[in-house]
Amino acid sequence: MVYKSIQRALAVLMLYASQVASSDCTVNLSSGSDIKIAYTDTTISMVFTSTKQAWLAIGRSQDGRMPKSDVVMGLPSSNSVGYYLTNGYNGVTAASSVTLYSTSIAQSSSGTVLQFTQNLKDSLYPITSTSQS
Repeated sequence: MVYKSIQRALAVLMLYASQVASSDCTVNLSSGSDIKIAYTDTTISMVFTSTKQAWLAIGRSQDGRMPKSDVVMGLPSSNSVGYYLTNGYNGVTAASSVTLYSTSIAQSSSGTVLQFTQNLKDSLYPITSTSQS
């Protein structure tokens, strides 16, 4: 449910971002979580805040489905944030060719926060003003 909400939110944000040179916006998800996005001509920065203590991930694909997606995942148990490619519905592979900046994953009694910055064209599916998911 949250995955689909995030996917829809990102599609709307990419459509919105195509009409302005840069933008800052927040998407409130039905689960009480939110995603703050700062989008410029060259980078996208995201802060994903969840009211739950959990690992967090944001993924994109060309067809809106999970297989063959690129994913930024934060794992609080190892204090790591990484870029991954999905192998279908059953696993991910770390992708060392993509560099994330200003990464963090933090947990507290009030929830979990994942944050990162990425170059727009530095992914399996480059983010452009016409991206759909």
